[in-house]
Amino acid sequence: QISGQTPRHRIDNYQESLLLKIEEVYQTALDVQADCVICGGDFFNSHRIFSYDLLSNVMNLICSFPLKTYMIVGQHDLIGYNPASFKTSALGFVAGQCPQLNILWEPAIVKGVTISASHVWEKLQDADKVFNKDTANILVAHHLLTNKKTLFDSINTTDFSNWMKEKNVRFDLVLSGDLHDGYDLHEANGTWFCNPGSLARQSIADLGRPPRMAIIELEPGSLPLVEIVPIKAAKRGSEVFGDDLPGLLKKENFDATQFVERVNDFESESTDIFELVKRIASAEKVSQEVV
Repeated sequence: QISGQTPRHRIDNYQESLLLKIEEVYQTALDVQADCVICGGDFFNSHRIFSYDLLSNVMNLICSFPLKTYMIVGQHDLIGYNPASFKTSALGFVAGQCPQLNILWEPAIVKGVTISASHVWEKLQDADKVFNKDTANILVAHHLLTNKKTLFDSINTTDFSNWMKEKNVRFDLVLSGDLHDGYDLHEANGTWFCNPGSLARQSIADLGRPPRMAIIELEPGSLPLVEIVPIKAAKRGSEVFGDDLPGLLKKENFDATQFVERVNDFESESTDIFELVKRIASAEKVSQEVV
């Protein structure tokens, strides 16, 4: 998530750090002779970025590599999940200026592999409409897919693979964005699921999470080979954040158990986890730092 503003508690140059990580992704793709780069959405942190230097640096970086990028659209790239607002977005501007950057409005076929999209405003269960039975298939989805217990608007990967089985659809690989923490590479009903997590670390909750990328090899008729690789340009969490979460909670004298109990009490009233946390934090008089 490229942002014109530095997140709270970041003590490094956030924009420079992100650009270095993106550059490493592209250079690694060149080094392994990849056919393309894939991004799972929320490339920018907001619909508009008012830093022309930052936009220019992003465009120059992407356009300087002779590789196509296939990208889907996340909620941060839009206003209110409205796809019509893409035209006036920072991502829309960069995509219009950089011919190597391709938004997956339609599936793309790359060396016998169809790369399809499920953008943030689309239903994941409509993915059968973009499945190509004549090729290998990668689905890039901007949804809260997880292999853990599902809460709120998240979707369990096994449940989705069961749906695919019922529809007689089998994507070889599902790449998902949105869930910043990512999850371990795993297989369910013949489909592999991968989310290495966000390149950006925007809060101290990310203190211990190393940014990573996935190097993927997929040929028709073969199982996907996926290697999860740490980003070398990413510094340790202690070098980019000024305060750690336990320290903040200690200063705040924060009762996490009580907070979780309040979340459970209110869960049936809201399906939006962010709105839920804000409501309960306000009621409990939790500081903005902790929120």
